[in-house]
Amino acid sequence: MRERLVRVFGYASLALLVVAGQAAAQVVLNPVTSPAAAPPVIQNISIAGTGYSTTTIKAADVNVTITPPPGNGSPVTVTALSITGAGSARTVVFRVPASLTTTVPIVNCAVTVAGQTSTGIAFSSTNSSRLTVNPPARISNISQSAGAQGTSVSVTIAGLYSNFTPNISAVGAGGGVTASSVVVSSKTLLTATFAIASAAATGLRDVTVTTGGEVAALTGGFLVGAGPALTLPSVTPSGGAQGQVLDIAVAGQNTNFAQGATIANFGDGIRVNSVTVLDPTHASVNITIDSLTYTGSRTVTVVTGGEFAVAPGGFTVSTGPATLTSVSPNSAAQASTLNVTLAASNSHFLQDATVASFGQGSSPEP
Repeated sequence: MRERLVRVFGYASLALLVVAGQAAAQVVLNPVTSPAAAPPVIQNISIAGTGYSTTTIKAADVNVTITPPPGNGSPVTVTALSITGAGSARTVVFRVPASLTTTVPIVNCAVTVAGQTSTGIAFSSTNSSRLTVNPPARISNISQSAGAQGTSVSVTIAGLYSNFTPNISAVGAGGGVTASSVVVSSKTLLTATFAIASAAATGLRDVTVTTGGEVAALTGGFLVGAGPALTLPSVTPSGGAQGQVLDIAVAGQNTNFAQGATIANFGDGIRVNSVTVLDPTHASVNITIDSLTYTGSRTVTVVTGGEFAVAPGGFTVSTGPATLTSVSPNSAAQASTLNVTLAASNSHFLQDATVASFGQGSSPEP
């Protein structure tokens, strides 16, 4: 009987049996996974490639290795969930494991594949695909963030690293609060109507948006109050531009503002840095408007314990001035010719309409 020489290579829990005389297949992967960014555990990720052996390949015989950039943890290897396609072109589906859970995005992770066919022909990728591992989805802001028993309020919910989806995303705010008329405008923004029962328990509620296996939440994100909403007759100034830092004078009517207890909310894309209470009806609120937030009006909500005051459309974000944020490279030798990359915020560059100037002694080419 003729003997066969077998070599064994270890890949996590998978053993690769390579029959001598049969060369391993060299797989070339697409440069980026689909989607290009995903959180751990809950989302399927596809990685397409060519150069696979044309024989049968089972998902259980395919390993996917995710290697974060230096300083972001060790490589992790998972078994593929599925593999589709025919011939030399295949698509491997996998999920990021819980061990790569992070609080900030891990960009430029390198994803590679290795495995064997059902007949023992090994394969491995000669390159890697890029993947960004996102933190778990969460709710970053809810505005209007309070409502009274027996009333209905319109709320805007902003997500971070979320995947809100029309007709799929479901909103919850606890017993006695029914969410309806959910309208998803993007993966990170939706509106809904909260109908608050007259017997709903008062106090702060946790708000969730569930999209398939993804649950974005904000602890204590909505207040159910006993009394009617109080008013904020004055919010001054009543608007600001993207990127600005402002002190806003807020005046309430019949309010009981208290230092250390009063909380202000100016809506999505506006960070409240501090609240300084001047007296029970006046406060100064320092805010920062995100340079990339969307323009338009926001509802201002001020909460003090179980009391809340509202100014619907009380603050408006306008377009900020265009600013160059990066010039690369930012220096050059005399008599040199080079390509310079410009990055800007709030800009509207147009081909054949935008003109660059680098001062005396330079001459940009078209």
